[in-house]
Amino acid sequence: MLANFLPSRYPDIFSLSHCRLHNHATGDSFDLSDTSQDPLEIISQLIQEDVCLMIPCSTSSTSPSSSSHPSTSSPSTTPPLCLVSGAVLFPNGWILPEKLGLPTAQIHGPVPLYESTISRAVNKFLNNLQPGSPFSRSNWTITDDPRLFRPISEASYASLVQLRANMGESSQQTLEQGHPAEGQAQEQPQSDEEDPITVENAGWKLFTRSERETFVCLPETGAVLFTIRTHMKPLRVFSGRRQLAADVAQAMDALPSEMRRYKMIGGRLADVAREYLLRCSQGIV
Repeated sequence: MLANFLPSRYPDIFSLSHCRLHNHATGDSFDLSDTSQDPLEIISQLIQEDVCLMIPCSTSSTSPSSSSHPSTSSPSTTPPLCLVSGAVLFPNGWILPEKLGLPTAQIHGPVPLYESTISRAVNKFLNNLQPGSPFSRSNWTITDDPRLFRPISEASYASLVQLRANMGESSQQTLEQGHPAEGQAQEQPQSDEEDPITVENAGWKLFTRSERETFVCLPETGAVLFTIRTHMKPLRVFSGRRQLAADVAQAMDALPSEMRRYKMIGGRLADVAREYLLRCSQGIV
């Protein structure tokens, strides 16, 4: 599917000939007839999106963790889908191995109000997807951490949320220094306490992180291909966009308190971001 789409959509970059897909921008060439290659590994080298594969939980018994997380659906309810594979290079507060084999409700366990408000609707939506009718949505948050690669275990992320609630003056980067991702030895960026985030410098020190997600039902298997494209922009992009800035400030105010804590849009950081956005909406910035 992707091998046909890319040359059609981007003919100057990709071409397909004799079962070989050529990426003229990188010089890479992939033999699509070679079944020893991992398709997800190839996909991750062709597109910028992270990719996850989901199938009905009743058929995911081959997943190592599915036996310890059985589906709780009954014949009268819409069965959930389970995450069985993925190529995720830019996780934001989660780790792929922790989520493998889990149904959607458990994947989103840390998300406030998910189980009580939208879990059943999400299951129904995913099961009703049809081949040839993709769907897309976007989410967003505001952060002082510009890194795309933020793998954090679920337990560590829960601790971060609590610390954030208790230490409103601390930056997200500072908190994460004490909670590195499991198995990660990466260097964490240092927070400069002598140069705190203020309304005057928020346009350079705060960022919007937006994820565009797509859902595609594969025609032969009925599996759902879930992609995530992450965009990071400094808050100063709202300068000169008065209505958009006002809309984001209003959206921040409308978030339930539980969701504000989960997204870490709280405390002084939220106040600074909101004031900066209001100034943009008024044409002051």
